[in-house]
Amino acid sequence: MSNPSPGHASGDAAAAGGAAAGNAPIPQPYAPYGSYSQFVPGGIYVGPRMHPPLPYVYSLYGPGLNVPAGAFYAPGVPGATGVPVPGLLFRQPVEPHAGGPERPEERPPHVEHVDWSARYPNEIVLRGPEAKEVALTFDDGPDDVWTPKVLDQLARVKVKATFFIFGRRAERFPNVLRRIVREGHIVGNHTWSHPNLTKLTADEVRSELERTDAVIRRETGKVTALFRPPYGALNDVVVQEVIRLKKKIIFWNVDSLDWMQLNARQVAANILSNTRPGSIILQHSAGGVGENLQGTVDAIPVVVNELHKRGYAFRTVPQLVNIPAYQP
Repeated sequence: MSNPSPGHASGDAAAAGGAAAGNAPIPQPYAPYGSYSQFVPGGIYVGPRMHPPLPYVYSLYGPGLNVPAGAFYAPGVPGATGVPVPGLLFRQPVEPHAGGPERPEERPPHVEHVDWSARYPNEIVLRGPEAKEVALTFDDGPDDVWTPKVLDQLARVKVKATFFIFGRRAERFPNVLRRIVREGHIVGNHTWSHPNLTKLTADEVRSELERTDAVIRRETGKVTALFRPPYGALNDVVVQEVIRLKKKIIFWNVDSLDWMQLNARQVAANILSNTRPGSIILQHSAGGVGENLQGTVDAIPVVVNELHKRGYAFRTVPQLVNIPAYQP
């Protein structure tokens, strides 16, 4: 694999598979430019720059052991010690994702990110310049539970972030969308229904973006110049439609893995162990029915305080990479 162009992140391809305790290989969760190892008994080791193996086995339903239908395990919440939480399904969306939840199998191989950024160096953003500045980004909002909590924490630590908006939810929670903009954060487009866009026609891709733009414009008076594809999934059709709509494609090079319902310590460890100058950090500000993002909320002051100690400043994505946030 060739090295990415200057200003873009680099890293190893994400490993998938492995075996544990006689089970068949399980696909590993994928984060762009994270360095994932093979599955190991007793936990997953997510690379030399991230936290050590976790004290539980990874399940496609979330961190936990032998997760039955109708239950999940989440570190730091009831059920983490081995008692299932009945009646809750992992990542069951409040508003259905057309392409499914944030699941590893929907995310493309790491090498595709490098190839796309090389093919479209002026359209795809992977990270900022080599300065001690970073950007916090939050996907899949707004909702009326977790997004307000994320906003409350960001207000307390006086940090502005970039929110990639799920259009169907924005239509349902317009007051929260307006609050995001009113408090000085930046809004980007994250499609209408969260599909894997590479499985859609050009017309369907365009509709996903335009419907979300229409809600954002109606509620805020703004047309965003930023777009983040669900699952990071791209092809030439998708890129060309995004270009036609005059948007930049914003990826990330630090994945908090918070959608796995990690606790605050684990979310913070994933972020802090991988943050470098110019990092764009991926988190979520909404989830599915029963999904607990308290770890995301509680990790915000930990991450901000520690990175401030290390000399980092926080920027929105447009500030970090010096591009417009909104179209004229």
